[in-house]
Amino acid sequence: MRSISKGMAAMALAMALAMPLAACGGGQAQGNGAQNDTASQASQAATVDVSSWKTFGDALAAKTDEYNLASWDENYYVTVFNAGNSIVRVVVKMTPEVYEKISELDGSAEDYDAQFAKVTGGLELASAEDITSEKLSQSDLDACIGKRGQDLLDDGFVFESYYMYGGDETGATMAKGHLAYNVTFNTKVTEKQTEDEGKAIKNAKVTAVEYAGGSDAAVDVSKIK
Repeated sequence: MRSISKGMAAMALAMALAMPLAACGGGQAQGNGAQNDTASQASQAATVDVSSWKTFGDALAAKTDEYNLASWDENYYVTVFNAGNSIVRVVVKMTPEVYEKISELDGSAEDYDAQFAKVTGGLELASAEDITSEKLSQSDLDACIGKRGQDLLDDGFVFESYYMYGGDETGATMAKGHLAYNVTFNTKVTEKQTEDEGKAIKNAKVTAVEYAGGSDAAVDVSKIK
């Protein structure tokens, strides 16, 4: 199985996350959270029509961001990306020939995206869904501040990985459904602790949260039947 993870994108965000950000969870909005929710809902109103997509080329034509989360094997290619104001999850039926051609592409090439689209564009879609509605609102994010890591786990979040550690605060990516969030905690985690599967942040309090994109579970090709 091959994959492109959130790792590099998360590292790029590490410095930014040292600043106060919005948070996640359930409950009432803080400050002007209600106004932000209204604006967010309005921006998400224009959704993409995934029902018209038949091939991976159709889906790629609607893609509007460079960031890509995906994994694939000899049977499927699954990815999450932005299409306008929508967040979409696409499952593509892979063929042995295309699987081999993807492995031969030069990921550092300036025209990699064009090469990739040429190689994979004709693949048939197994499914395409707009998952924008799963994204937590600003009031939900704000309500997570002050909660413990265990509270988030009890609330249905799943620990994925640490992306910021070694300082007075720690950043962990936590997923809920098909989407993930970068959560900052008021505790120090050493490099040695980063393999503890999130134990170090269970009793730590949340100080900030930011939407991070698709979750690892969303592109787990091994779960596709």
